[in-house]
Amino acid sequence: MLREMAAAKAPMPFADLHRTHRVSAATVSHHVKLLKTAGLVTIVRKGKYSGLRLQRDVLRAYVDWLSMEIAK
Repeated sequence: MLREMAAAKAPMPFADLHRTHRVSAATVSHHVKLLKTAGLVTIVRKGKYSGLRLQRDVLRAYVDWLSMEIAK
């Protein structure tokens, strides 16, 4: 999911994630909630539609932290 959001030029619609991953909408929703809680994505609302935007700076901080932990 993160790779797809990183490649997207605009916020990625929930429906696109649901279509490409062939899992239930509830499963996509669950994973999106976890990503949002971790600060990795924000939800962009436009009318009745919502899309996801990757928070690259937060992802970079997680990757940097993990790299340091692995190097210990």
